Amino acid sequence: MAYNGNNFNTGSNNQQQNKGRTTYTPIRYINPESNVDKTRISYEYWNSTLKIKISNKKETGNNEIVFDDMDSAVIFLTPDKAKIFANVIRNFLKDHVKYNNSGVNTTKGVVTINNGAQHGTTNPCLIIRQIDQVDGTVQKTYAYEFKTEYHYAITNLDATDNEIRSFDKDFESYRNLEIEQLLNILDNFINASTYAYAAAAGKANEYRENTLNNKIDSIMSKLGVEYTGRSQRATGSYFDNYGKNNSGSNEMNSNNGYEGANKYNQLSSLDDIEDGLLD
Repeated sequence: MAYNGNNFNTGSNNQQQNKGRTTYTPIRYINPESNVDKTRISYEYWNSTLKIKISNKKETGNNEIVFDDMDSAVIFLTPDKAKIFANVIRNFLKDHVKYNNSGVNTTKGVVTINNGAQHGTTNPCLIIRQIDQVDGTVQKTYAYEFKTEYHYAITNLDATDNEIRSFDKDFESYRNLEIEQLLNILDNFINASTYAYAAAAGKANEYRENTLNNKIDSIMSKLGVEYTGRSQRATGSYFDNYGKNNSGSNEMNSNNGYEGANKYNQLSSLDDIEDGLLD
């Protein structure tokens, strides 16, 4: 099934890709015994996209298993496309017939998942088709056949301190492990793309920087170095500090301990975030 159209660049050495940082994940699977395509599927994060790559097995003339990244098909998913594809896969896992050959399109092509029947197998397959953006011709079609009788857990282990007497292997519970791992990658990529974790880390770091700046200010003051001081103001709720009581007086402005408690709670929360990120 693996096919390269004339003068078609896989993107493996595309200059455009070198403009962003690539982060690799160790989650990758190979199926060199497949009758569909002897390929490897791997995942990378590049330029705010999730890159899914299917690489073809290279014939070496010996028993060594090597995959050729230049002989590959790739597709790049934005967070929105990844969300759609995650939903497609969940539907597929519920019903392999109704949602057969479902997927998501991108500017470079389309990625789909099918039940393998059209390829003469009972194992699900992930297909990447790279398509010419002008005339719509399919330039490449690569498939990865998910292994369904490979991953297992050990059950009914009968062992002593000196020997393993017997055990069973549970393959059935992990038939879809490779697909489920793809789902994990998609979900984590989608969640990470919100930058919520980065915002929390940045806020925690901001508090740490303020603490350091206060120490520097103190040192500068003792050394007699002139500088512009940093002002602080209360950030409590209207009801904590400035609200009026029922009689209309402004006794709440006397704080009665509320402002101090509010500041303490606020700083404690920031400390908790910072400590959690440093663990």
